[in-house]
Amino acid sequence: LSVTFIQEMKNNLEPWSKIVISLLDAERLLKRQRHIFRSDWMEGSRLQGQYQHLEHILSKRSQSMEEQMPLLQTRVIAEDKVAEQRTFDLLSNWDVEKPLRGSMSPDKAKEVLSKYEFNLKKAKVDDENLIKAKDALGLDTKLSNSDISNCLDEMA
Repeated sequence: LSVTFIQEMKNNLEPWSKIVISLLDAERLLKRQRHIFRSDWMEGSRLQGQYQHLEHILSKRSQSMEEQMPLLQTRVIAEDKVAEQRTFDLLSNWDVEKPLRGSMSPDKAKEVLSKYEFNLKKAKVDDENLIKAKDALGLDTKLSNSDISNCLDEMA
């Protein structure tokens, strides 16, 4: 989700700022010592300009996100409900179709196991992304769905 990406980038700005400052200081020191830079050297001022451009883009995106916050929160809450229902359905179907006690052929059992393993891993990733999005939007976050993890452990 773009919300989590913007928050991630905002969190990275401060460390990147320190790196840019450090690189500019190092370049100044090298220039004072009359170091001859290679032809492919990127000037520190250009790097600083690119960093400022990144900050500007990020501030515009953040402002846009802040303006759309109520809509985004509503969409994430709706997606959470849909994902919760999808997970419930997936786990219910797993309980029904679970290959137990040789009731199906080995090829069919492998097919069922691989199908559910894929779907459960996808559901787990979706759940983690929803938690990140809810956190980024300041919504209440519940712990990740342990039922999915338990089911994956059962399959392993």
